[in-house]
Amino acid sequence: MHPNPITAFVSSATGHQGGPTALHLLSAGVQVHFLARNPSSPAALALQARGARLFPGDFDNIASLKAAISHTHAVFLNVTPTLTDPKLEITRAKSILEAAKSTPTVTTIIYSSVVMTGQHEKCPSHPLAWYWTNKAQIETLVREAGFKYWTILRPAFLMNNYLLPTASSMFPELVTERVFRTAYDPEMKMMVVVDPDDVGRFAAAVVLDPGRFHTREIDLGGEVLTPGEIARELSLVSGRDIKLELMEKGEVERSAVVDPRVWAQLWTNEVGSQVDLEELAKYGIRMTGFARYLEKHRDAVAWTLG
Repeated sequence: MHPNPITAFVSSATGHQGGPTALHLLSAGVQVHFLARNPSSPAALALQARGARLFPGDFDNIASLKAAISHTHAVFLNVTPTLTDPKLEITRAKSILEAAKSTPTVTTIIYSSVVMTGQHEKCPSHPLAWYWTNKAQIETLVREAGFKYWTILRPAFLMNNYLLPTASSMFPELVTERVFRTAYDPEMKMMVVVDPDDVGRFAAAVVLDPGRFHTREIDLGGEVLTPGEIARELSLVSGRDIKLELMEKGEVERSAVVDPRVWAQLWTNEVGSQVDLEELAKYGIRMTGFARYLEKHRDAVAWTLG
């Protein structure tokens, strides 16, 4: 355990995973540092109001990155893929790790990767194979960085993908037509979903007790659902009739050529998103089911589904 007070740098602290991580750390009495490209954004101001220390800048500004990480004990590493520049994710991860290694007080690194990292070889023609390859490379960098404690979290499909603003790109028909249109296999329970808040709870637990989680690579999932069950839960909470529309084989083949989302769904059909929920339960952190998540975010459900 670290001596109090603990200070942690949270990357992407205004995002879906970094935000909950920062809030859980603040609630536990941990001092939080974060970078903000736009210090006057509502999300940045809200974190400041909760007691987090804001540093203007971004991952590409090495000086501001080092300033934000200075005098911290733990770093939550979460970098977002960029379709227009796939290698940028790795570059930014390296910058964060180098800044952390140059800070003598940093002993703990927590990396939020993605479930099934390292399994992309099972679908080698996947046009987004680089997505998993990048995650695997960053995982290796974390393992070999030389920190006293390291932990890798691998979240499954985030539940917020079904709600705005993310749903507009992930499942546009859900927003425009109240239709869950998908290439997923309707019969197989392979849709493992996770509440981003649970990622934050795990990350905060690691910061508070890094020795317990040292060298652990933890797959995170809250519930395993079929596409029909996803549509049913959305219907029940929204009070709207959300229809499940399965893409026909010919359409899937045509769409997969130009739409990476369809390829990703086909990959899920072939490989699945496998999370051992019984093993996960041993950590004593109760995971959130999809219905409970939707209930917690009724305003976003109403915004998404009208």
